[in-house]
Amino acid sequence: MFQPNVYDAGILIIELNELRCLVLLSVFITLFVQVFVPLLSNPKNQHNWPRLVTEDVMKHVFELKNIVYEVCGKINGQTLLPMPVGVERVHEVEQTIIERCVT
Repeated sequence: MFQPNVYDAGILIIELNELRCLVLLSVFITLFVQVFVPLLSNPKNQHNWPRLVTEDVMKHVFELKNIVYEVCGKINGQTLLPMPVGVERVHEVEQTIIERCVT
């Protein structure tokens, strides 16, 4: 007669809980990076905000974004370093420099 091992069942429950946590974390990361960061960092959404509020929100958004990237790296067994503020504009600056050099 088959008798389930309580230890094995406990490990299975722990693994399922870990998997559920990873899935929830993945959903949060996707939602944060693809929805909240663009929404909060868009200057068109900030035009009625006081300057101090805009600066504070941007500071916290980028800090949380860096934490999210570091956690993603740890989950995947990688070391990811935080990115500096404004890194997403590197391509715009590069294009401007190239255009100035060509003309």
